[in-house]
Amino acid sequence: MKSAIKINPDLLVFKSNKIASKGISKLLLFYFRIKRDIPNFLESDGDYSFVFSPLGQELITHIFNDTKKDIENKILLYTCKKYIKCQKNEILLLHNIRNKFEKIIIDSYFHITGIFEPYFICPLIIVDSKNILEASVEIKETDYFLVGGFEKRRRQGMIKLYKIIYDGKNEKVSSIEYIQDFKSFDKYFKGFKGPISCITQSKKDGNLLITCWDGNVYLVDGPNIQIYYKQDEQIKKSALDFFTLKKDEIRN
Repeated sequence: MKSAIKINPDLLVFKSNKIASKGISKLLLFYFRIKRDIPNFLESDGDYSFVFSPLGQELITHIFNDTKKDIENKILLYTCKKYIKCQKNEILLLHNIRNKFEKIIIDSYFHITGIFEPYFICPLIIVDSKNILEASVEIKETDYFLVGGFEKRRRQGMIKLYKIIYDGKNEKVSSIEYIQDFKSFDKYFKGFKGPISCITQSKKDGNLLITCWDGNVYLVDGPNIQIYYKQDEQIKKSALDFFTLKKDEIRN
């Protein structure tokens, strides 16, 4: 096992890759309270090609309207890189973690990234500065995230913006949508000369700290997702108004 991520105080998810010594390309769910693993917790367990590093995994908490249990609103994201011919470059999304007949199961979704090799995932937040003098900020979590990696055809590191898509009716995860490439932040910048290894977003100003295999560290402005966020909020409000109107019509 190369690394683990904690879902809650009781559950850990370990990842492994068969290119490692004695490794197996799979996830292992470990129940910390009773000190045992839970085999075959995925409904469709496949030959995953997780990035061979402790990075490339993120836990996102999304509050659903009908969520009743802690683990059900957890979303796990993993980057998968093609190491051997039968594998693919993709992003694995795990969601709807639940107990069913005393067995923990989870739904999965794959988003294939083609020639883009994903290495790192950075969930995005919106930092809204209320008062610069008082240094008070409001942090809004979003459904958007950056993926840093490497594109062989261009022979340079790339950063791409993605979004988690939900079913509009019941707010369950349905897919991942590619939005756009993270464009150059300086006219003199010639591009990353190696894979992106890490992206960290500041909770003070929203700026990004990016590390690259070319040995450089970059400090850049965060992507402007305010427009997307406001559009999403308007769509959610319109959908809510529509369903409320339909309910009123049925009652009348």
